[in-house]
Amino acid sequence: MEIKYLENKNIDKHKWDACVQQSIQQLPYAYSWYLDELCENWDGIVVGDYDAIFPLPWNKKFAIKYVYPPFFIQQLGLYSKSQTDENILIEVLKIANSKFKFLEYYLNSFNGLKASGLTTERVNYELNLSCSHDEIKKGYSENCRRNIKKAQQKGLTVVDAPKALEVINLFQAEKGKSIKALSKKDYIRFEELMDVCDYKAILKVKHVLLNGEVCAGACFLKTAEKIIFLFSGNNEAARNSGAMPFLIDSVIQEYSGQKLIFDFEGSNDENLGRFYQSFGAVNHPYLFVKINRLGFPLKLLKR
Repeated sequence: MEIKYLENKNIDKHKWDACVQQSIQQLPYAYSWYLDELCENWDGIVVGDYDAIFPLPWNKKFAIKYVYPPFFIQQLGLYSKSQTDENILIEVLKIANSKFKFLEYYLNSFNGLKASGLTTERVNYELNLSCSHDEIKKGYSENCRRNIKKAQQKGLTVVDAPKALEVINLFQAEKGKSIKALSKKDYIRFEELMDVCDYKAILKVKHVLLNGEVCAGACFLKTAEKIIFLFSGNNEAARNSGAMPFLIDSVIQEYSGQKLIFDFEGSNDENLGRFYQSFGAVNHPYLFVKINRLGFPLKLLKR
């Protein structure tokens, strides 16, 4: 089967997106419109007649093109209409390696590579929602249930919201202050992406109200198979009142009893990992690939 590298201008976006839609991965990150919103540049590797696709976000520094993981995109890798042989993934990575001297790249949980010094495992917690809410809650930790009860006692409510902006503002005012790598342009790109997701009817925005004021919120993407916990923000009042566990539980309750997976999108952060596990979520890992063929001394800058 032919495997070819295509510059962005030569990609058939209709066929590309059809492959993503029909893929076993069923994740939104690889759609051409999703990549267009978040990436300055991206090309792709195509297997056969778009039977599988492999997006490659890239940038340039010191006249050197390199592949990087864009913000707000968790898993890329090979998206395919059926399970592909590991050898195809290896060939795709060889082509990518021939085009770029430096790659930092997240595969998806369907992309397996046997023991390799180029990969490290990343954590991603998921929760099956096919059971009733009562059954799912039996898997919650005692601390999780206690926080939800606290939120109920304080009179918190969860409401649907039309736009993502308030959630973005909450994040920027608190957690965002410590993430210097996120620029104003990144936030603008993300807000524009959320508008596109809303237009495509896959965005769900939730606010938590405390005494009528928004204290927390989150953006979720709903696909045919998943509810993805994409982005959230809260303030000190929310953290002291169990707002985020309450919010997540309300979404779990809304979609429980359906053939859906609640995807927490991470995390290798131990504290976040424990928080996600407190809902009974299970780790479904994916791989991070790093290839560094830069010459000395540039190689030292990208260790």
